[in-house]
Amino acid sequence: MRFFVTGSSNQLASHVLAGLSGAGHEVVYFATWQTGFFPPPGVKVIHGELEELPYLKSEIGYKEFDGVICLNAHTEADARGVLETFWKIGRSFVIASSCNVYRAHGRFHGTEMGDPDSGPLKEDSPLRGRALRDGVIGDKRDIEKFFFENKGATTVLRLPPLYGVEDERFRFLPLMRRILDGRKEIPLGESQANWKWTHGYIGDVAHAFVLAAENPSETKRIYNVGERNTPSIVERIVHIGTILDWQGEVVLADDRDLAPHLRLPGDFSQDWVYDTAKIRNELKYRERTDYYEGLEWAVRWYADNRPEEVVGIDYSYAVEDDFLDEVRVGV
Repeated sequence: MRFFVTGSSNQLASHVLAGLSGAGHEVVYFATWQTGFFPPPGVKVIHGELEELPYLKSEIGYKEFDGVICLNAHTEADARGVLETFWKIGRSFVIASSCNVYRAHGRFHGTEMGDPDSGPLKEDSPLRGRALRDGVIGDKRDIEKFFFENKGATTVLRLPPLYGVEDERFRFLPLMRRILDGRKEIPLGESQANWKWTHGYIGDVAHAFVLAAENPSETKRIYNVGERNTPSIVERIVHIGTILDWQGEVVLADDRDLAPHLRLPGDFSQDWVYDTAKIRNELKYRERTDYYEGLEWAVRWYADNRPEEVVGIDYSYAVEDDFLDEVRVGV
């Protein structure tokens, strides 16, 4: 099969390209970054911006593709550039979206009124009625709507936060900081400790794109992608601590008693747990990486490559020690 992939030169793109080319498919990759990226052998690479695609048809070099995988459409202009180019020559589309399209995302941040949405979020769960918070670029609700209105054969993959080796967002570093700094106690508010947020190991999520592309849809379909079982924050800290041979403990406190610097914004009664049964049933999606193995690879990479801008910064540990002393006195 022949595929056209658009994306930034990041690790998700790397894994998707490796999965497609490793399965023997012919792949053309349209990259918006030109440095620091080495595609798998045999992958043809073109550089540019998505909105420029309609003007680069001669460089693409093929008259037909079995599938177009778009990993980086953030605006309607991006989506329009992809669709205008492949309207007739792309059999089907696979589009990267985000699980932040759900109303539960707004409920957590206080932009959507009402009680928390209960239960794991399924593909037909209510979506946000309001835009994302200020400063967040692009809204995947708009991207989904654009493709569904203009191209019937479209698969949307709603993604969780991704973690793994060379994850430049350092997803789990906030949970690791105190462990890496040698702290023996980690204070947490009880509601945050029990909060759940589905994540995804980057290689496994990339496999979902390969499956969706190899099994094209003639209609519109949506899949949540993410880990099968979502641990709570305190469980995730314990998992990370085990990897780093941490001998400390998590100290739970009533949220109302937390020191100011420990109070995080958000309504932690609203979990972000995504139901991934649909893609598992219909496309037979399964993780290719053991959870603990993938987590260990990621955690050790985060520890070895911790960004300089946070190393050595005062994390209010003196205030934290006073707070922990008060908690112990109150027990």
